[in-house]
Amino acid sequence: MAKVVLACHIYIADDWYGDRHRIILTKESGEGFDTKTEAKKFTVRLRKYAQKRFGKYRIEKITNDNIVCRELDMFKPYIYVSLGPSLFFTHHTISTADLMK
Repeated sequence: MAKVVLACHIYIADDWYGDRHRIILTKESGEGFDTKTEAKKFTVRLRKYAQKRFGKYRIEKITNDNIVCRELDMFKPYIYVSLGPSLFFTHHTISTADLMK
């Protein structure tokens, strides 16, 4: 079974298309979690970390709906859209040790 990570999606509005960020949480070793249950234990802490880090920008309140648990290779930094602007995510990878600070 593939390792899973916890990711928080953040949209920062501006007068154009906005910026999209994704905080990806891994174990201290840099690997993913073994199970989704193990990863989801950090949901509240990741939400608070994201709110604290990006709270100075014009963002909506970060809820648990912004946080997903999936395999790491499912999070692509660029999503091509044929009609309209394509989406680009800036990835910020942190470990559980960084989250505890």
